[in-house]
Parts: sequence; structure tokens; C-alpha cells
Amino acid sequence: MEYRKAIAGDEQQLIDLFSALAAETDFMLFEPGERELSLNEQAELIDSISHSSNRLLLVAVAAEKDKIVGFLGATGGSSNRSSYTANFVLGVLKAHWGKNIGKSLLSDFEEWATYQEFKRLEMTVIESNSRAISLYVSNGYEVEGIRRSSMNVNGVFVNEVYMSKLLS
Repeated sequence: MEYRKAIAGDEQQLIDLFSALAAETDFMLFEPGERELSLNEQAELIDSISHSSNRLLLVAVAAEKDKIVGFLGATGGSSNRSSYTANFVLGVLKAHWGKNIGKSLLSDFEEWATYQEFKRLEMTVIESNSRAISLYVSNGYEVEGIRRSSMNVNGVFVNEVYMSKLLS
């Protein structure tokens, strides 16, 4: 498995990854068909992120098929007061769960965040996603609270767990 920043040429694979994640799990924010970026829009997004000091898009590329199978996207705060905080989202295709891809993406992200002098990393995870919560807890993230009925997933309101990690 190769872990790297997203680059020009990754557009179609990222579009396909986001579409597959939306279709195969209810744990992501977007539903199938809700996140529709063109190749040009995805290219512009990759370019914009690559030139930013407070945004990151990491990908996990499976060696056997040179296919992107996971990602971690992060955005730092936009104001002076929140600029030390980075919010992130992580997704891995189901066929690759249990292969430490999430752990590796987190590790690379935390290395980048430390270099960029972030102090706080945060995310939300759907309360029923015990695998993700276990991953985050085992990597030093703490539960800060519950966002009650914050998302409507297939007609059911679900809670999100708000988690964070402070970097030293």
C-alpha cells in the first residue's frame, strides 16, 4: 500500500472512490449521487488543496491494481482563533477494512498536522460506527460529546460522536 498526497491524475479515481463509499456504507456524510464533481472540478480541488498550508488530501493506493482505496481529507480553521484546529474525514473501501489503512492515513495526517503546527485534530463519527470509534480511541482520540440526531440516514435520525486529539 502506498500513502501519498492526492496529485493531478487522481481525479477519476477519487470520484469513483467517493461514489463507491457513498454506495457501500451509511457512515459517510454524502448519500449516493449527492456528491457530483466533474473531472475539472475534482482537478481544481486537488490543485487548490496542494497549494494550501492548512488543507490536505491523502490517498491510500493499493499496489496490486494501482487503485485508490482510501482517503483522508483535512481542513484547518480559517480564522486566526481557529487556525490551530484541523477537522478531518476518513474513508476506506469495505474490501480493505481491517488492513490498517485508516491507521496509516491517520499517522501520516498527524505527522503533517504537527509539521503545520496544528494543536487540535477533530472529527465526528456516526455513533454506530464502532470500528471507526475504536480506531480513533486506539490512536489517542477522545470522545468530547454526542451530537444528538444530527444526521438523517435512511429516514432515521442518528447521533454523531464528536472526537478530538490534542497534539503536543
